[in-house]
Amino acid sequence: MNASMYCDILKQNMIPFVQRLGHMAIFQQANDPKHTSKTTTALLKKLRVKAMEWPSMSPDLNPIEHMCGILKWKVEVCKVSNIRQLCDVVMEE
Repeated sequence: MNASMYCDILKQNMIPFVQRLGHMAIFQQANDPKHTSKTTTALLKKLRVKAMEWPSMSPDLNPIEHMCGILKWKVEVCKVSNIRQLCDVVMEE
């Protein structure tokens, strides 16, 4: 995917969603080259979309990945031995 394709995706999906949220919305994306390209930056500026500054080498933006790691750790600590115990631990968390 290049910056042009990424901008098309933003225009079709993200922009309408952010505009419905109003001025409180802050768009978050990683430092992938297509995210930081002049094309993408110009589009976001033109459409007045606030984008969060994200320093390079910072942790991943995907909170689900972090959640999965925490959940995996909790399951390991509880030493589950069957599906029912696993379900109980996951539902508790």
